[in-house]
Amino acid sequence: MLLTGFSHDFLSEIVDIEAIVSDMVSGSNWEGVARQSELDLRVDISEDLSAIKAHTLILGNRYDQMVDPSASTALAGGITDAALAWTEGPHLALIETPDAVAELMRPHLTA
Repeated sequence: MLLTGFSHDFLSEIVDIEAIVSDMVSGSNWEGVARQSELDLRVDISEDLSAIKAHTLILGNRYDQMVDPSASTALAGGITDAALAWTEGPHLALIETPDAVAELMRPHLTA
């Protein structure tokens, strides 16, 4: 997740990458990660999207290496009147560029 979730530029600024990798490996719930991955492959919610009536914002990540960006387009297309906004970042853009993500969310939250 570390190598595919963040951009190269973000990772290159981390001074002690070995310690972070060690912490991730020792502190992650790998059984839970495996269960989530299996569930992601098995469950299809596309037929349920039209039932969503809430004011909805989909945030897609243009450079996501973990989830194809087309999934964001499909998700937004399945929800009536959903808005789709894009970060110019990777899968973990919320962590890497929180200010940019907040700027995309602000108009939706104040509407």
